[in-house]
Amino acid sequence: LGSVQVGLWGGSFYALNNAWYANYPKAKFNLYNDWKEWQQMDKMGHVWSTYQISRHTSNIWQWAGLEKNKAIWVGAVSGMAYLSVIEILDGYSDKWGFSIPDVLANTAGAGLFLGQELLWKEQRISLKLSYSPYQYGNLKYRADELFGSGDVERLLKDYNGQTYWLSIPLRNFLPFPEKLRFLCLSLGLGCEEKLVG
Repeated sequence: LGSVQVGLWGGSFYALNNAWYANYPKAKFNLYNDWKEWQQMDKMGHVWSTYQISRHTSNIWQWAGLEKNKAIWVGAVSGMAYLSVIEILDGYSDKWGFSIPDVLANTAGAGLFLGQELLWKEQRISLKLSYSPYQYGNLKYRADELFGSGDVERLLKDYNGQTYWLSIPLRNFLPFPEKLRFLCLSLGLGCEEKLVG
């Protein structure tokens, strides 16, 4: 399983390099504070990615027979490690830089996963992503130039189509009759018409 995980990581870094970094010049390692850019959508992407990688990695290691307490730590560390490599790649890019706010967002994502496991032994609150392609009208050429034209590239880069949801099933905290167990409080964050940070 460890070999499969390393292989998947290597393949995904290769694909990410081609989709994200290949068209931009490299630079000496540099810091960049992007806290005020993209209406926090980039930060939510970091939180969501780290949370999902932590959660899925933990589940896979539990499936493979690793004891749950060890698996949740392996998951959280894996999520942080994966996104830290991406942040280091950003640090060597002339277009971006190593962002301490991104690292803090990564920590929040791993913390959301790990904290719930340590507190409740389950994920009572989920972080979800929805994507709906944004229609740019006469700005389509500019949007294609910035975000790409393929679905996967757009999902990664086009914050205008993304919405991040903090989803809280009320049945996890309050007694509910069976007919109302579907009720869920969801708080979403999205943005529109952003073509620059």
